[in-house]
Formats: sequence, C-alpha cells, structure tokens
Amino acid sequence: MMIAAGIIYAFTESTLEGKLILLVLFLASIFSWSVMVTKIRFLSFCKRQNDRFQDLFHQDRQPLRIFEAGVAFEGSNIFEIYEAGANELCFQMLGSIEVDESFASRLKTAEKITPAQMRAVQAAMERAVGESALRLESKMIVLSTAVSGAPFLGLLGTVWGVMDAFAGIAASGNANLAAMAPGISGSLITTIISLLVAIPAMFGYNFLVTTLRSLLVQADNFAAELSSEIEHRYVDFGSRESRRPILGHRMRRYSAKNGLHGLTELNITPMLDLVFVLLIIFMITTPLIENSMDLVVPKSSTAAGSSNPSQTFNISIDKNNILKIDNTVVTPADLEARLVSLKADKPETAVIVRPHFELPIQKFISVMDILQRVGITKVGVMTLKDGPDAPAQAR
Repeated sequence: MMIAAGIIYAFTESTLEGKLILLVLFLASIFSWSVMVTKIRFLSFCKRQNDRFQDLFHQDRQPLRIFEAGVAFEGSNIFEIYEAGANELCFQMLGSIEVDESFASRLKTAEKITPAQMRAVQAAMERAVGESALRLESKMIVLSTAVSGAPFLGLLGTVWGVMDAFAGIAASGNANLAAMAPGISGSLITTIISLLVAIPAMFGYNFLVTTLRSLLVQADNFAAELSSEIEHRYVDFGSRESRRPILGHRMRRYSAKNGLHGLTELNITPMLDLVFVLLIIFMITTPLIENSMDLVVPKSSTAAGSSNPSQTFNISIDKNNILKIDNTVVTPADLEARLVSLKADKPETAVIVRPHFELPIQKFISVMDILQRVGITKVGVMTLKDGPDAPAQAR
C-alpha cells in the first residue's frame, strides 16, 4: 500500500511532459506484453506441430507419402519446407504438382531427376526456410526497442522533471525540502516505470530468441535430411563425374547466419546518467536546505514575563555556537545535568532561550530537545544581536 501511495503521489506531482512520457511508456508496455504473449503461444504451437509432423514423417521413409495423402500441419515451419520441396520435386519429375488418383502410378513410372533439377528443389527449400524464419522473427523488433529505448525515455523524463523543479525553486526563491520533494519525486517516477517496461521485455526477448534458435536449427536440419532422402530416391547421378556438382552444392543454413542474439543485460548508459544527475542534485540541494532555513521565533507583546524571576534562567547561544546558562559557559551535556538539578530543586523552573539571530536552526533545536527531555515546559525565546549582554530583540 505504501509503494502504491508513493507512486500515485509521484504521478500527481509529475509535470505534463513527464505524464506524456509515462503515456508513451505505458503504450510500449502494452505492445511488448502483447508481442510476448502472442509469440510465446505461436512458437509453442509451432513446436508441437513440428513434433507431430516429424513423428509422421519418420514413420514412412517414402518422402512424398505425406504429400500424396494431403495431410496438412498448420503452423509448422518444417511442414512448409517439406511442402515447398515436394511441390518442386513433383514439378520437376511429373511436370505438375496436382495430386490425384494416378499420382502414385505416375510417380513410379516417372524418370529420376538430374542433379541440376535437384538444385532447383534445394533452392525451393532454402527459400521456404528463409520465409519461415522471417515469419517466426516478426515483431521481435518491438521487444528489442522496448529493452533499449525505455530506459532512455525514463532518463529524459527524470532530467526534464528535475529541470522544472529547479526552475520552480528559483522562481519562488524558497529552497527547502518541502519545495523540492514533490518535483523530484514526480521526475523519478519516469525512471521507475521505464525499468518496469524494460526488464520484463528483456526476459521475454531472451526466452523468445532461445526458442527461435531451436526452431531455426530444427528447420535447417530437416531441410538437409529431406534433401538427402530425395537425392537417394529420385536423383539420377549417372556417372561419378555427374555426382560431383550436386555434392558440391550444400544447403545454406539460415540458423548460422541469423542475427538474433540474446540480451544479457539492460543498457546501463541511461542508468549511469541518472546516477550522475541525482548526485548533482544532492550536492546542490543539501547545503541549500541546511543553510537557507532562518530562525524564526515568536513575537512578544511584552518584555516582562509572568514567571517568578528567582526561578527563571537564561540560556544563550552566540553565533560561534558557545552555549551559556546565566553567563556560565557549558557543554550540552553539562547543560542537561544543570537543568535536571534546577528542575529537581525548583519544579516551576522557567527558561528563556536567547539564540543569536545568525545561529543555524539545528543548534537551536538541539537546545530545545534538551529542555524537552528534562521536562521544562515554561520556555521563552528571544534572539540576540551580538551576544548575551546585548539587548534582546523579539521577532
């Protein structure tokens, strides 16, 4: 709940430019998730169909038996390679790819093809391998773009938001944490969302690339296997000399040239840029926040107090951070011990704290903490101009 509340708060404090970048990242996330889901389902179905086809193909060593039976395996990339090779083989042997009642008898009486015709069959299978690979790899650019581009968009939104936050502080002239926190949180949300987009896309991309590689290697292996089966049954080599040309022609393996590679890490360049931006922010804002806080004390309508003067004590802090109680220099530990003793002797003890007007607020707060621990509740505050002996000035 706290994380969700922080994200909602950061979104509400984000600038218009930051919200536009968040919208772009949201759309990129939708596209990348849709691609991952559809591709995983498609590749899983393709793998199941490949297994079914290969089981049937290996049951009968007759390469054209499945083609003759007219059995189709929708979604199988190796079936597409088989169909392309069978069509070209039938065209070269029979002059037609039509399958009818006389197909088996025509196939038995047909003459074997020459090595040159076999090269045409191999070329048809190679085209089918390439086309099926392109279809399997389609839309992968969406995931690679999400992985590499989302962190840069997040960095752009963060830097833009920080720039607007500093511009707002400069315009208002109020450099404090309350003024800076909303703008900084609104700018950092773009980096968080960009990582939420890029990290799942990276895991999905690597998983899909691994699956694609196995399918492409399977397609290459099947094309080589089918080519070998066709050569043994339907190619007339004649003499040994006529055998050399076809043996010299090897099937091109698409998987060996495939340019898809897994992504082992995110692009850390925008992350390093973001670290440097945040480092600069903290280096600039920390001294500003500490030194720009003025000591503002309550205004007094009268200089006389209602407490018993014998039970009233003065604690002064000059601009050099020298602490005194009734003009006696003490350390913070000695001051606390002294106040405990006074409180025990005089339960109605009252204290007037006189900090120098240039004193940092942290020093004044430390004295107030001591008074709170001791249990002294009657406390007055008046500032000093030059020292404990100077006239007090109510502010």
